[in-house]
Amino acid sequence: MAGILAVDYTVDPSAVGGTAGSALSTFNFAEQLHWMFPGWSTIRVACSLNTFYRMQADGDIPDMRTFDEQGEFNGFSSNIGKIKEGEFVDVIVPRIDFTEDLPTYALFSGNSDAMCLAYVQQTWAVDGPNIHTFAWVGNWGRTCGKEWYHSGITMDGKALECTWIDGDGDWFTTGIQIHWPDFVDKGDGNNRDVD
Repeated sequence: MAGILAVDYTVDPSAVGGTAGSALSTFNFAEQLHWMFPGWSTIRVACSLNTFYRMQADGDIPDMRTFDEQGEFNGFSSNIGKIKEGEFVDVIVPRIDFTEDLPTYALFSGNSDAMCLAYVQQTWAVDGPNIHTFAWVGNWGRTCGKEWYHSGITMDGKALECTWIDGDGDWFTTGIQIHWPDFVDKGDGNNRDVD
């Protein structure tokens, strides 16, 4: 079951004073997703702006696989297409089974045309209007010693970096695995600034 729905949105650099950057507020697209099937995920992937000549941040949208807390395969979406610089794409990742286990892990696998991930957000519906939303920012690539660059995108006044992901060896990082609950602010130091 590889059915997806992908919707492209373009960040308009002129909306932020005509600079080569764009501004985002705290992630908030979850409110629009009350219609989702319980346990299915919507994953938003955002591409960096090309912040220097010939950066070519745009490329293939990574393949996405989700897993539950026990590491059991939960869902996937692949061969999604291309993403342009400054755009984000929302992809619905259908669940492959009918258990109640939530997709707390995601694996993003690069394809043949590298892209620079500025941020990724996952939202899933639990039952009716109860939804969970988590986000990861490209700054973690730098923190983890991966190939990164300045994305030209800001969120809540903070500059985001982007992490390169590729499947054919032009960049070293071919995949990124995220455990979403690790990025929840519990007031105990989790979800602190990556710097």
